[in-house]
Amino acid sequence: MSARTWVSAVLAVVGVAGTAGAYTFDEVAVDAWVGSGDNRALLVVDWQEARTLVLGYRWDGSATAVQMVNALHDANVGFYRKWHPEYVNKSIFGMGWDVDGDGGSFVPGFPENEIGYATDPDDYYAEGWMNNGYWAYFTSSNGVDWSYDGAGLEHTLTDGEWNGFSWAAAPSWDGGVPDNIPLLPEPATALLAAGALGVVVGRRPRRP
Repeated sequence: MSARTWVSAVLAVVGVAGTAGAYTFDEVAVDAWVGSGDNRALLVVDWQEARTLVLGYRWDGSATAVQMVNALHDANVGFYRKWHPEYVNKSIFGMGWDVDGDGGSFVPGFPENEIGYATDPDDYYAEGWMNNGYWAYFTSSNGVDWSYDGAGLEHTLTDGEWNGFSWAAAPSWDGGVPDNIPLLPEPATALLAAGALGVVVGRRPRRP
């Protein structure tokens, strides 16, 4: 097996490490944590694009999913949410993510036209209600087994809870559950990958 083939095999192992069974918060590549307290919950947002956003929220006492979403929006961590104007603090109309962190902004439309967009083409934004699609909301205890949550964002959070949004575009109106969750490499596989890359970088070219 060549060194390049071996490195590819090692990186493949790193990529799939931890994908079986349930996830823990410590396995997930959380983009940012907001708030303070002993309780923790995650928000997963899946635009059906190459990357899925995961944000963390901490609190003490009692908090709702609405409070979590608003706190993440207000924290200037690149996450944007637009409530439906007739259902503020109840139903999401649009969501965006400044993927490359360069300060991109979002121009929301209205339920009558659904023509909102991200000012930076590298960023993600999707909005809809009756035409483009809609944001389906799910909850989970492990990041793998998701349930559609008809109660909505007004429910009270529990410590260790996963909340997820999946963009369900028209005409299918079915985006599935949130997935493509970014995971941190396990320490052993990360070291193995680093060592493999070191082997390749350190190889001297053969003399003719």
